[in-house]
Parts: sequence; structure tokens; C-alpha cells
Amino acid sequence: MNAQKIRYLIVLSLSLTSFILLSTVFGRDAWQKRRQLQQELTHMLERQRQLVAAVDSLKLQINGLRQDAQAVQYTLRDRLGYVGENEVVVRFKKNNSPN
Repeated sequence: MNAQKIRYLIVLSLSLTSFILLSTVFGRDAWQKRRQLQQELTHMLERQRQLVAAVDSLKLQINGLRQDAQAVQYTLRDRLGYVGENEVVVRFKKNNSPN
């Protein structure tokens, strides 16, 4: 190939690359898509923050259960409904009548 054809191909390649880049950045829906992606990112970061806080809370609960017998007893009774030996459970019905 001669030098003129090579220059022509280089210019054509650069022009095509520039066109693709500019149409991606400044295309019809590019800014709207960017804004949408930014909102999704913000939402995901907030969700991640919430999940990290939940994990930290669960770690504290686990440590409490490992180290505190009262925490174990509370969890067994409150969440799992366990009753101690020789204990009686009295359950009350909710009165839903409007009086």
C-alpha cells in the first residue's frame, strides 16, 4: 500500500472512532441514560449502606448471644417461644369489638 492510502485509512478510522465516541456521549438519549444510571448508582449505594448497617447489627446480636446468658434466654423466650421448666404461659385474646 502506498502512503496516501495508509493516510486515508488512518483518517477514516479516526473519523469513525470520533463519530462513535461523540454519538455515545452526545447522542439523543445519552444524557438521559447517564442520569438514570447515576440515580441507580445512588440507590444501590444507599441500599449497600443499609445492608452494612444490618450486618453490623446482626454481628452485635451474635456477639451478645455468645457472651450474655440473659440475651440467649430473652431470644429463646421472645423469638422462639420457649418456656422454662415448671413455668405456665397465659395467653390473652385480643378483644376486637368496638366498645
